[in-house]
Amino acid sequence: MSSTAGQRMDGKSVCIISANCQGAYIKALLNAHADFARDFEVHYFVNYQKQSVPSELLARCDLLIYQPLGANWGDLSNDSLLAAVPEGCRRIAINYLTFPVYWPGFAIDPRNVPTPAYPFGPFPYGDRVVIEALAAGESPARAAERFAGDEYPGSVDLDAVIADYVLSQRQIETRRDQKLLDYIMAHFRSAKLFETYNHPTQPLCVHQVNDLLAMLGYRALEAAEELPLDYLTINQQPLHPGVAQALGLAFEATEETIYRIWGQPMSFGAYAGAYAKWDVEAIGRELDGSTPPPPPPPSGADVMSKHTRAAKPKLLPVALPEGQRQWVFLHIPKTAGTSLNDMFDEALGSNPAPHYNATVLLMKDAERRSRALIRGHIHYDAIDALRTERLVFTFLRDPVDRTISAFEFMKSHPETWLGKLAQGSLTEFLAHPYVTQSIADLQTRMLGSAMDVRRLYARLVRKDLTQEQYFEEFRKRSLLPPDEASLERASERLLSMLHVGFTETFAEDCETLFAKLSLPCPAARQSNRTPSAYRRRDSYTEAELDLVRSVNRFDAILYARAQALRAQGRI
Repeated sequence: MSSTAGQRMDGKSVCIISANCQGAYIKALLNAHADFARDFEVHYFVNYQKQSVPSELLARCDLLIYQPLGANWGDLSNDSLLAAVPEGCRRIAINYLTFPVYWPGFAIDPRNVPTPAYPFGPFPYGDRVVIEALAAGESPARAAERFAGDEYPGSVDLDAVIADYVLSQRQIETRRDQKLLDYIMAHFRSAKLFETYNHPTQPLCVHQVNDLLAMLGYRALEAAEELPLDYLTINQQPLHPGVAQALGLAFEATEETIYRIWGQPMSFGAYAGAYAKWDVEAIGRELDGSTPPPPPPPSGADVMSKHTRAAKPKLLPVALPEGQRQWVFLHIPKTAGTSLNDMFDEALGSNPAPHYNATVLLMKDAERRSRALIRGHIHYDAIDALRTERLVFTFLRDPVDRTISAFEFMKSHPETWLGKLAQGSLTEFLAHPYVTQSIADLQTRMLGSAMDVRRLYARLVRKDLTQEQYFEEFRKRSLLPPDEASLERASERLLSMLHVGFTETFAEDCETLFAKLSLPCPAARQSNRTPSAYRRRDSYTEAELDLVRSVNRFDAILYARAQALRAQGRI
């Protein structure tokens, strides 16, 4: 352990972070650091939400990381916090990271009022050119033209903006323990360091935390510990192409560059028009002109409420507000998952999310961290690329029945690549190496995977891997055979899930799941069924069934364990 903090006899030392939303990634990256996480338990309190730090926790604090606040903030002011922690507590004052240089016209727009769907307002990053044009009586269309036009860069003095920023930050940093200005000014042209006026990007987040770790005597984050902070990109602030050119930015910021506005894709021009006209519905339209976003999501599984089939459908949002739990359905093939997906569509009144037919497709989806519902044939540890606030559920099936159902289903679809292999006998089918990789022990394979998502992502960020190599690694790792370690991981993960259902008790388990999610439960149905004419289990010879059992030995153990956990009331 670092010598900067003393280990308590009763456990880990206490680290308290009192900060704005930037404290979220500081906590996440500190917790991802193996040595720091071994030494400290980290507690994060959101200062702008006025989350008070319990006095009992302050009295035990060994490390306080805080953004200074004035006396008018009461017990959150730095004077109050510093007086409440022990004399030997290490205190580190950090700055509120902002950057007007990318957005020299940034201003607070008086029209921007928070709503339930948009907790910081539909357009939280205003521009003075638009505000002044509208105040002068110009039309929204003309204001948008001024905002997006070629004359915009000439309306701002970029050299003055940079000089003012450096001067103000230099003065502020004289009162801070952490100083990041030199790094920002040395790198802002070569790498995009901010997503919005006040939201740093992954490289700056990692640099800031590494700087904190160095101050405390710890090594820097390893590549595998630089976990993806995709939630930072849910709402981006588009860069004016002319400003980007005038600044000489090395990264892409052109007319064609696509940004995410509350999770939805928009070019700078589309954003400028929507912002000037205050076209809130435009935020929810894809570039092809689809429908606006549905209202906010239900509260999740906090309440086990009664439900009725006559209840009005609850729509999930396109972009999930930060802090809301993400719903994740791990759909193991041939466990009635398609039926469950159809029931979700009915209960939610729409199709709220795509279905990923492979883990690699999930990893390719830039919107995945903002989607309210994630579902598909996804390996368990790939959810590390999703939100930490999530509710995971799955269904299991007797492995012999599942394998036979898969074989018969593929036999009825000879146009597919596995369908071609299923045109012979079951014995021939199971002997093929592609089948061994795709069908055998699939439940253990998907739930017990160890794909090392964070390390792969870190290699991509460092450019050790190309995008193509990155996704190819996921494909290869998804085909690795399971082992005893996979089985143990899968068994442990069952206990962490919101719900584990069984195909054999599908209707009953759907009722339970939908109640946990506070959703009306539609009548159970059977979708994507194996044709009714297919051979049932009892039509196969005992030798054939033994062969099926032999290629599913881990799944048999996992299924038996799950049934036992159900009997004990633990899942």
